[in-house]
Amino acid sequence: MTRKEQILRMIQKLPENVSYDRVIYHLTVMDKVERAEEQIERGEGIDHDDLVAQLEEEECRESESSGPPKRKRTSKASAATSHETRPARRPRSKTGS
Repeated sequence: MTRKEQILRMIQKLPENVSYDRVIYHLTVMDKVERAEEQIERGEGIDHDDLVAQLEEEECRESESSGPPKRKRTSKASAATSHETRPARRPRSKTGS
């Protein structure tokens, strides 16, 4: 099946009132899956058990060397300033998805 056929098949499965954002989301997922499959075919993947072991080793080393995580402190003045300078959030659309 060609990529175009796969995309059209995916779009056919979506509801009639689908949003552009939802279509783009699904296209992005399809792209990432395809790229991951290509990496695996090239032997660039990592075995799940090996990854878990690596993550556990890193976590163990970090906890031994750094102790508890440190929080960044900000003054009340800087927190108020950063809040005032942040752009307002756009309301989310209630249609689609």
